[in-house]
Amino acid sequence: IRTDKLKKFRETFFAQASNRVQAVSLKKDVVMPTKGIINALGKTLSSKNLVELDFPYPYSHQIPFPFHIESSKTDPTLIQQSFDSVFNRAAGFL
Repeated sequence: IRTDKLKKFRETFFAQASNRVQAVSLKKDVVMPTKGIINALGKTLSSKNLVELDFPYPYSHQIPFPFHIESSKTDPTLIQQSFDSVFNRAAGFL
C-alpha cells in the first residue's frame, strides 16, 4: 500500500473497521516490515491492533516456522510455540 496516496481515506477506512482488523508482524520480516504495516494502518489503529512478534530462532517472512528445514538446528518445541502464538491469537480474534 502506498503511504503517500489516500492516507486519510485509508486511515478512516481502517478506523471504521477496527473491530475487524488485527495485525501480526514479525520483527525480522523484511517483506512486510512492522513499519510498513504501521504506515498502512495508521499509528492510532496500529497502537491498538498490531502486535509485533520475534521468534527465538532464525526465521523469515517466507519461512516463519521452519519445521521441515533439514539445516535447522532449532528445537521443534520453540517452533511449535511460535506457531501456536500466531494462530491462537488469530483464532481468538475470530
